[in-house]
Amino acid sequence: MVKLFPLLIACFLTGCVSLIPKTKADVRLMSLTALETEKFSTPAPLTVSVDVPVAAADLSGSDILEVHEASNGVTEITTYKKARWSDPLAKILQDKILILLEEHQVFKSIHRPEEGVVADLILQTAVEKFYIVKTAKERRAEIHLSLKLLDPSTGKVIAYKVFQTSEKTAEVRLQAYVHALNQAYLQAQREILEWLKTAPKKAH
Repeated sequence: MVKLFPLLIACFLTGCVSLIPKTKADVRLMSLTALETEKFSTPAPLTVSVDVPVAAADLSGSDILEVHEASNGVTEITTYKKARWSDPLAKILQDKILILLEEHQVFKSIHRPEEGVVADLILQTAVEKFYIVKTAKERRAEIHLSLKLLDPSTGKVIAYKVFQTSEKTAEVRLQAYVHALNQAYLQAQREILEWLKTAPKKAH
């Protein structure tokens, strides 16, 4: 231990390596990138409640998925062992949608259902695809979301739209896959904002 101590001190001072070794059990936590803020000229004078998105069964947890599409039509879903989302994907998406609406000042005020605020509109999201697709020819991030605005007093759907985006990646590594998912999600955010500019916000 006497001989090892000076080595540890030198290593600590120079920053040569981490003193805590990484093990096979280490898992990297990933999240999503927020869209650069560009405020609406006039926020809609409405209060909106943002529900937790409803995700397809395979997307209900925090696993990052890769879907293998074989030429014979067989599909296989695998998960990455070395990384996962920092929270369940649905929670991350709810947080990001809240931030998107707040930062861009789309509505007068934005809340979660558990806050108990009486809302003029409810924003609901369904997540059908949010994963890496691998085929014999390419790898790409694929996102499929559907959003709808509802009248909370009647449950009537006021506006509805499906958003599908994708981003190819030539690199075969996890960081490239997550980057591709982020790029596809950034595009989805842009399209969501454009939709909200013109979507009806009152029941007819």
